This record gives sequence, structure tokens and C-alpha cells, in this order.
Amino acid sequence: MMSIFLLLLSTNAIASPELVSTRTLDSANAEFLGGNYEEAASQYQQLIDDGNVNSDLFYNLGNSLYKDERLGEAIASWRVAQWLQPRDGDISANLEMARGHTRDRIAISPHNPALFWRSSLSPYEQIWLSAIGVGLLGLGFLFLSRRRREGQDLPFSQVLPSVAIGVPSLILGLSGSTQILDLDKKPSGVVVVEEVSVRSSGAS
Repeated sequence: MMSIFLLLLSTNAIASPELVSTRTLDSANAEFLGGNYEEAASQYQQLIDDGNVNSDLFYNLGNSLYKDERLGEAIASWRVAQWLQPRDGDISANLEMARGHTRDRIAISPHNPALFWRSSLSPYEQIWLSAIGVGLLGLGFLFLSRRRREGQDLPFSQVLPSVAIGVPSLILGLSGSTQILDLDKKPSGVVVVEEVSVRSSGAS
């Protein structure tokens, strides 16, 4: 089973992220395929540090770190990749396998059932869908306003679609924005040493 997992890592580590330096990406992929996992991880990290943030890069970085036997850092990288692309089955499979090798089998709390869409949509996808919905809502209000100026009645059946689009759009926008803000306010991490002292200022 482990050999299948490592083969999966090898074949998927050369996915091609968009909007990155092709030369650096090709070099990082070549280092990975050549077995130079530490150098590959360094180059993937450099691409991320340069502002290229996408799930493929974090996934590739996690693969390199895992092959370099840096399990905690690999899990941390894959978690960011999953946050950016929650529907990716390869990322979920790698995380599940990696967590099986950790010392403490800590269960990951599922999403709040009331926020079920977060397991399928990234924060940025939620915000984009919200923007589209708000745009459609604006067009609907323009249509309704025109009818009112013409003295026509506005039955509830014509108002209902605007409400049906507007409310979910606002919820998605607030949900995505909250997730992004929470990531900055509540950073998470993976402990990679046997013992660590954690302190924070204030009462938190």
C-alpha cells in the first residue's frame, strides 16, 4: 500500500501550477524526479515565497517534504493545499496516509454542518460565487425598478427570485471572507519536534 502511495506522489508531483515561473517550476520538477527532494522542496518554496500561491505548488511542496522524511512540514503544506482546493482527492488521500504515521492520532474536527459548503468550496470560490450572485441581484433590482417606474405591480413571485439569489450570495461572501480573516488571526501549525513550548501574549 505504501508503494502505491509513493507512486501516486511521484506521478502527481509534476502537476503544472498556473501563473508561475516555467523555468523554476521545470527545475523543481526535475529535482523531484531526480530524487533530490530537499532541493525540490527548496525551489517549490521559493516559488511560493515569490507570491505564487496555488494548491498545486503546496501539493508539490508537500510531496517533496514527505519524500525528504519531513512529515510534519509535509502535512502543513498539504493542509494549505487542501484549504485552497478542498475537493482534491489526491490531497485528502495524502493527508490521511501521512496522519497515519504521526505519533498522536488527533482527529480533525469536521466542518460545522450548518456550513456544509465549506467542504466543497474554497474561500475564494465562495467569494467569486457571491460576487456573481450579487451581480445578478443588481440586474434583478434594475428590472424591478423599471417596472415600478412604469406603474406596474410587483407580485411576490417576481420578488422571490431576487431574495433566493441575494441571501445565499451574502452568506457565501461572509463565509469566504471570514475564513480568510480567520487564517490570519488563527494560524495553525504542525508540531515537528518531540516537545514544544507554546506561549502567547494576552489572555488567548
